[in-house]
Amino acid sequence: MSVASALAGHDPELLLSILHELRLRGHEAPATPTPSTASTATSPSAIGPKHLALADLLKPRPEHERAHWRVVSPQSKFRASCGFPLVSPSMQLGHLEVRFIFEPGQHWARLSSRGKHRRGEVSSQFGSLQLKFGSSTSEPSERVRFYFCVGKFTLGPFGASSCASEKCELPEDWGRMVRDGVLHVSAELR
Repeated sequence: MSVASALAGHDPELLLSILHELRLRGHEAPATPTPSTASTATSPSAIGPKHLALADLLKPRPEHERAHWRVVSPQSKFRASCGFPLVSPSMQLGHLEVRFIFEPGQHWARLSSRGKHRRGEVSSQFGSLQLKFGSSTSEPSERVRFYFCVGKFTLGPFGASSCASEKCELPEDWGRMVRDGVLHVSAELR
């Protein structure tokens, strides 16, 4: 099936959504996202470095490919832990058993310093996220690629070694992302 016949008859909004998903997955799309220009693509390389079937883009992402952590009252929890990282309960991310590690950052340390909070070892400006992998049976056998989602940001891609992921530094103050006392953090396999 050609690209033109696969796109024929689809709603332009659906096509824009597909192009957005391609960009999130690290693919470049044609310059003008309309059915007429999208149908002129002659090869999968015109869409991006890897070929994705249109049917794959239309499938909803399985819930097990996403791990979500609701951090209730993060400011209070950081104060109680004297600024040490918060660690989530164990959860599944695909075939992996993971825990989130959330560090508060230098900005939080400055705002909440009363002389009793930890001052050393805080490396990032606005905090950071990292995944820690569980038992040896769930360590990634090949390099996995995933994205962190926090507030309005989707950050990544990040890779992982045998016991932990690369550290993701947050681009702005996580305190601004707290809604109704809860910070929503998630990781998605892609």
